[in-house]
This record gives sequence, structure tokens and C-alpha cells, in this order.
Amino acid sequence: MEKLATMKKSILFIVITICNIAAWGQASVANNSFENWYDLGVKDSLDYWSTSTQQYQSNGWLDVNNSYEIPNAYSGSKAIHLETVLHFDAGSGQNDTLFGFVVKQSADGNGFTGFPYADTVNIFKCWYKCGIVTGDQAVVIIELSNSGTVFSSTTFPVTGNVGTWTLLSVPLSTVTDVPDSVFIGVASSDPFNPGIAKPGSWIELDEFSFEFASGTVVPSAIPNNSFENWTYETIEQPTAWFSFDQMLYPQTQSAYVTKSSTASVGSYSMQIETTFENLFIGIPSIATNGYFEPALDSVVGGTPFIAQPAQFTGMYQFSPSLTDTAWVYIDFWNATSGLHTMYIDTLLDASSWTPWSIDLTFTEAPDSVLIYFWGGQNLGSTLLVDDIQFTGGDVSVNESSISDFTLYPNPANNEVTILFEKADVIRIFNTAGVLVDSFNVNESNLKSISTINYENGIYLIQLIDKGKVSVQKLVVEH
Repeated sequence: MEKLATMKKSILFIVITICNIAAWGQASVANNSFENWYDLGVKDSLDYWSTSTQQYQSNGWLDVNNSYEIPNAYSGSKAIHLETVLHFDAGSGQNDTLFGFVVKQSADGNGFTGFPYADTVNIFKCWYKCGIVTGDQAVVIIELSNSGTVFSSTTFPVTGNVGTWTLLSVPLSTVTDVPDSVFIGVASSDPFNPGIAKPGSWIELDEFSFEFASGTVVPSAIPNNSFENWTYETIEQPTAWFSFDQMLYPQTQSAYVTKSSTASVGSYSMQIETTFENLFIGIPSIATNGYFEPALDSVVGGTPFIAQPAQFTGMYQFSPSLTDTAWVYIDFWNATSGLHTMYIDTLLDASSWTPWSIDLTFTEAPDSVLIYFWGGQNLGSTLLVDDIQFTGGDVSVNESSISDFTLYPNPANNEVTILFEKADVIRIFNTAGVLVDSFNVNESNLKSISTINYENGIYLIQLIDKGKVSVQKLVVEH
């Protein structure tokens, strides 16, 4: 777990995606048959350059994004923003100050060794804006090399506040030869004096170029010198579920949670495979309806859940490597009392769809449930999961005990009115299971809700009365 704790440094921003997802009736699991999948952004990289965001996120610091494209460019449609940020390191329990940087890498993308360039140059130019905190300085670094030997090295400081695009001209020192490679780097704080770095320092850049003051030939253009070309990559992930693929993919271009067309119900199931990349980097092959808390080195969270069912059931197939086993873990908890009721079930070799069933007992009502599946620890072990359900107990009561309510108009344009007999809370979810609106209801049995800012589509209106839930569909059409 030491490597895991080191690599998975702050994945908390994924809470934005996960913690607002609720089950439709709060007695079921969102996306329980894994029919719904979405494209998860895993890589937004600058072509021909390396950036701080790429480096930090490939090391597991997924919440660090301090080098990114911006639209208010000097020329073209894009420029780049670099910023020094404060980041909590869960491994050390301390805050780190991380400067933003962009580095012109080698032509094959390997390392910061410079890129081929064979024109005589003695001036570097770019357009910039900045807001450098007092006591800090951004830096521009230019190195010219020939046959592996650096013959010109220039470090140019940038300070102060520049609110409009301004031309920066940097004379290069001791230009005694014609280069065969050039290194270009810019950082929002001085990497050679890390003690002076101040969170909040930033610099924006556009239109890099070289000049030769004494010559008549215009030097060659720097590839992607105006930061117009970015590569955006996504992977498909199950809606309402979290995996470590967002950290794994930028490093390995692979994912261990994938959509399978081998299904027990519907069209798809969730496949969890223990891959070489999982084992090499130290990432467990898990999928969960919660999220990873780096300070605890543990999966926590889950989704709202107020029922007390008698069983937790599902269907699975498992192809183990050697004598491997998979398992399913479930934790019901109550945030008020702090009580946790936990269950775990081992999943053995099963070449066809096989049911599992966990008997459940409660000493008090939960308000949340955390579920996760582990696909095994041996290379090649593969788990398929489908048709997760809670059954028995008060599930059926919670799902249907409120009298029917009325929505009008439906479809709705700018407003919908809900007519009901009784309710404590009204909640509105989109089709991804994300909570859109929530209202506490007093004595009135009539509630009008503005839908002006809702996107066109289908929503689920959920009424809750003393833990009992009823749901209807609403269509919004503007």
C-alpha cells in the first residue's frame, strides 16, 4: 500500500463527479445494471510541449491543473496560462507550493532534452501577461546546444503585473555556435529558488519565436509556437461509479474498468481486470460508488440510502488468474450516529453468470451506502458485474408508499408545478443521477419550480416523506 499511497495523492476533485449522484429511490443503486456510460476526460495535453499539469497528474496528483489553455490569446484562438498553486500532500501531511511550467520537449516526446533546431539565433521573443506576487519571479530559460554541449544558457526573470499582451524580448548569452538542438522553458515561479515561490503567481504566454539580430534569414518557426494545438483524450466509464483509471490512463494509456457486452440483463456489464499497469504502478483494480480519500488512504463516501433491505444481490462472472479471488464490499452508515454496518463477500471462479446474495441486518436506519468491487490481485484476473439490487425488508415500502403526485405541464418549458398529498423533500435528478435541485417542503401541497435553466431532456422528480419515496419522470423542452 505504500506505493499506492504515494501515487494516489489527492483524487478528491472526483468528489464533484461522484458525491452528488443519488439513487433514484434511495433504496436502489444508481446505474445498477451498468447500462449508462460516459466519456471521462483523462488527458488534455499540449502538442510538442510538456506541461506541469501533465507531470503532476501522471504522478497521481489529479487535482493539480496549473498549466492550461485559455481563449483570450494574443493571436489565434488559444494561449497558455501557468500558475503557482498550493497543494496538500497527503503523504507528508504538508502543503507543497507547485509552480506551473511549459517546456519544449524533444521531437519524440521523450524528456526535456530539447528539440532539433539548426538555425543561428540570438534573440528569443514571446508575448506575455503576468501577475507575479511580490518577492517571487517567473523565469524564461533558453539553452542552445551542439553535439550535446550547451554553449548558450540564458535565464531571464519576469516580475510585476502586466495586464495586457506585451512583447518580451530576451537576448541570448554567449552565442558562439550554430545549435543543433534548443531547450525552451517558462515557469510561473523560479525553480532554481524554490523558497521564493508564492501561490498565486501567474504568467500567460503566446507566439514564441527566435530572431537573429545580425542576419537576414528569418529563423525557422518553433513547432506549435502559439499553443493552438492540444490533444484531448477520454475513456468510457460507468455513470455514478469511480475507478482509478483517471490516474492510470495518463501514465499508461490503458484502463482497467471497461464496458462489456457480455451482460446478464440489458446490453452491458462492468468489467474489472487486473492489468500489468495496475500492478506496476500499484493501483488496485476496484470500482466504487464512493471516492478515494488520500488522507485516509481509503475509499469513502457513497450515495444517499435510507432503506433497510434484507439482501444485497447481483450477478457476476469471474475468471481468476491462478487461485485468485474477487470480492464485493458494502458499508451502510449513518452520518449522525457514526454507525457503520459492513459486509464483504468473496467471489470465486464462475465462467457463467452466477448470483451472489448477502443477508443484511440493521440496528438503525442508514443514510448512505458505500459499495465497491475488487477484481483480484493477480495479473489477468477478470470480474464482470451486473444487475445489482437491494431486495426484501422495507425496500418495496420505501419505493411506493407515497400517494401518486401530479406534474404539469409535462413536458415543461419554463416552469413545472408539482401537486402532491404530502412530502418533506422534493429532489430533481438528471439522467446521469446528478442532483439538479432540492427543496424542503412545508405544509403546502403545491410546489412550482422554474425550469428556465434546465437543459432539454428527461429528469426524475423524487418526493420523500418520512423516508418513503416516490418518483416520476419530467420532460423539459424549451
